[in-house]
Amino acid sequence: MGYEATGATIGPKQDLTGLQACDQVLAGPESHGGVPENWYANGRGPEGDLRVPPTQTCSGGEGGQSPPPDLGKNTEKLSAAAERRKKRRDQRYDLRDLLHELSTVPRLAACGTRRIPTAGPPEIRCSPTRNGAGNVAHFANVALCGRIWLCPVCGPKIRQHRAQDLDRACAEWIARHGIGSVVLLTLTLPHEFGQPLADIFMVVRRAFTRLVGGRAWREAKDRFGLAHWVRAYDVTVGRNGWHPHVHAVLFVRRRLTDPEMSAFQADLVSRWRGMVVDQGLRAPSEAYGVNLEQARTRQDVARYLCQVVTGETASETPVALEVVRSDLKASRHPGHRTPWQVLADFADTGESRDLAIWREWESATDSVQAIRWSNGLRREVSIEEELKDEQVVAITLGGEVIYVFDWAEWKLVCRTRGARSKALRAAESGGANAVKRYLTSLCARATAMEPHGSYARCPGPLVPRRR
Repeated sequence: MGYEATGATIGPKQDLTGLQACDQVLAGPESHGGVPENWYANGRGPEGDLRVPPTQTCSGGEGGQSPPPDLGKNTEKLSAAAERRKKRRDQRYDLRDLLHELSTVPRLAACGTRRIPTAGPPEIRCSPTRNGAGNVAHFANVALCGRIWLCPVCGPKIRQHRAQDLDRACAEWIARHGIGSVVLLTLTLPHEFGQPLADIFMVVRRAFTRLVGGRAWREAKDRFGLAHWVRAYDVTVGRNGWHPHVHAVLFVRRRLTDPEMSAFQADLVSRWRGMVVDQGLRAPSEAYGVNLEQARTRQDVARYLCQVVTGETASETPVALEVVRSDLKASRHPGHRTPWQVLADFADTGESRDLAIWREWESATDSVQAIRWSNGLRREVSIEEELKDEQVVAITLGGEVIYVFDWAEWKLVCRTRGARSKALRAAESGGANAVKRYLTSLCARATAMEPHGSYARCPGPLVPRRR
């Protein structure tokens, strides 16, 4: 289990050059947009205190922080991007609150509610964004589930970390082997109405494993200079059932000519169709079963990848985002939905069929590796060893401590749907005083509904309780 945030980093600071342009638009709900210069060891202030003065604010000025720089004509654009990020965070926190009530996965049902046993009490921390346009608040000392497939808070955070690694790998590979040395591959397969997702996943996993293994693949590697790959699964659901496909980035040691690309495509089509048929399904379409595209520039790759990430074709986003950030995607096919859309629809309508779809998703994705790198790629592009999902969500974000919850306050926040996202917004807009006012009003409403219950004495003192 990991932190939502504390005050130190794990591992070296990463070069995020390829992700900076869209960090504020596409970052996960816990991303703060940059590393503050004054990170404190062990999550404590300069004097070792867990608290900050009550006048500390998240937006600068009153709390003694320097005001944000003059952003000129970009102010409205940056403010709009910040508001979109906050709305996405609100939606994801709301969905996680819903999962606390209905999920069959114990770790997911408790995500973000329990204090880290070895840490202090739950806190709100605030960090400045990279562009200086504002600040982002996040919780600290709270255990997370680390479920990439299922958690609307942990999943985006993990995928963003994977996207950063993959973007660095693509940049390093292109720098060494030139433009055209990165090739994008999308594989799809037919599905039958009512076919269980677990069976479809098994077919996809076996077919892809056979595609990148054996004598035929070794011959293709020698013929076309193939070296490594990174693959990720993406799944939507429609009236005819589940529709999975594979996104892969292929790393080649030279730029392939047009005739070589055509030959490589034909070879992949023939082999992929045969492998899917061997697993008991109908043969994929020759026209759409395999899509192979060579990136002539890094921006070409970014535009292709953005089609699945945002549904747009003109935006330029980093190479990695389509492959690993399926949490950012809304299905572009009429009648098809992503699992996140299914969950959101259930939250809106309470449709029992949507709940059944989500429950199948929870069961079928257990033990399925969402993103995988071929052996040796990380070592060749000089990227550190891959962290586990639980380690990724334990990476700390740092920032100034804005508010420290006592147990009664935190219990109230966790039991009130939407309270956590509202508390973060309060911290970002008015600092500790705004959080205190929000908790007081929240407690008053809870006490009115349960005057003799556990809320009657909240909020309590702003000091950690002794265990």
